Amino acid sequence: MTTNSLSTLATFDDICRCVQVLTDGSAEEEFLKILQLQEEFRLECVASVQEAQRLQRELDASLQSMSDLETNLFNARRLLEMENRARGEAEHERDQMEQKLLAVVDLLQYENNLKNETKDKLAFLNNLQKK
Repeated sequence: MTTNSLSTLATFDDICRCVQVLTDGSAEEEFLKILQLQEEFRLECVASVQEAQRLQRELDASLQSMSDLETNLFNARRLLEMENRARGEAEHERDQMEQKLLAVVDLLQYENNLKNETKDKLAFLNNLQKK
């Protein structure tokens, strides 16, 4: 018994209540209900864990895809920058060559010592100056 001793009659009444609960079958029904609810809860937990795992896989795939796309974007920007730099250098070189060619055209136009044969061969340069 406990430190607070119950009277013999109170103890007997408590035992009778416990026996009645066990004999009328309501305890078994309640216990089965609890077991059924516990099984439903377990199945819900399993489903929740599976859903969390599925979502984690989707998140991982999305993050990997995003990382791949960021890498592709970085590479595309780098290539674009290189192309722009190369185009700028080519345009600058073209402009310098055009200036040199125009200087040669001017020199040849005012040069009187050239043979007619040489002038005929270089006549195409006059067309460049007109453009």
